[in-house]
Amino acid sequence: MTIQLYKGDCLEVMKQIPDKSVDCVITDPPYGFGYQSNMKKTKDLPMFYDRNTSWLNTFLYLANQKLKNDGHFYMFCPVQKVDEFKQKTENFFIIKNLIVWDKQGFGMGDLYGQYAPSYEFIIFAVKEQGRKLNGTRERDLFSFPKTKCDLHPTQKPIELLSKIIEKSTNENDVVLDPFMGSGTTGVACKRLNRNFIGIELDDKYFEIAKNRIEGELV
Repeated sequence: MTIQLYKGDCLEVMKQIPDKSVDCVITDPPYGFGYQSNMKKTKDLPMFYDRNTSWLNTFLYLANQKLKNDGHFYMFCPVQKVDEFKQKTENFFIIKNLIVWDKQGFGMGDLYGQYAPSYEFIIFAVKEQGRKLNGTRERDLFSFPKTKCDLHPTQKPIELLSKIIEKSTNENDVVLDPFMGSGTTGVACKRLNRNFIGIELDDKYFEIAKNRIEGELV
């Protein structure tokens, strides 16, 4: 098992990864809201790519190039941006599902002018036919409680990432997360004996992810 962590712009770092060398891309990119958390720990750390989605086509092109022909692609997507994310993804992949992640709780949003958001989409796509999913056929609804976002404002639960990894990869396969954040995908890969490539632009979150993954016992 190998762990490769890169601090930098994924649109540049991904160019260094050999084409058709990745079994699965799993990532939670910025959603293009210009969102800046009100959490005291992170309010001074706006996310570089979270101002717009002009980067999305280039990212999807590179993800397609690095993924094996039978590989799987997963990208978290907000309800408000699903049309744009879906349309751009369809330029490079065949979408198989819009998986619904039921957070079993409330998310961020307008406290008075909207219903409390309680789910996110995960775009599941392939380049060609795609390999078979492991295990039995399951519903496209994943119910996992959201985790406490003490390391990153959009931190995802390890259990959710572990499920995706187990369904789409085997031991020693290569998983790529170009927007690594706090490193949850890397932790799940290490626990499941998958090779992992993680990329993160922000200095603070790169160090958090690096320390978290390196400190994970297997």
